[in-house]
Amino acid sequence: MSFWRKEHRSLKRFSRFVPIRVRILGPEPRNVEGITKDVSETGVFLYTDVAVEPGAQVELAFVMPKEVTLTMDMSVHATGRILRVTKSLEKFGVAVAVDTFAMD
Repeated sequence: MSFWRKEHRSLKRFSRFVPIRVRILGPEPRNVEGITKDVSETGVFLYTDVAVEPGAQVELAFVMPKEVTLTMDMSVHATGRILRVTKSLEKFGVAVAVDTFAMD
């Protein structure tokens, strides 16, 4: 049995802690602030102080730093849905599957 997990991701993942704004869509939309942990074009993992529901559709907005873009800080806007939520200490870890991802 191997203790090392094989990496199955096909796209580059960036580990960066940057502020993120999450808009939870639905009958009563609300905004949640958080901080990213990992970002790729197909998914985002973030931490927030607020409980959110798996399955919820979301809009994400954050700034990708120039250390990642290799040019300048760029605004990112994405849409997706919450896959899972985990509670650790006083934070909620939120995994989002990204449907659309745009940098400008």
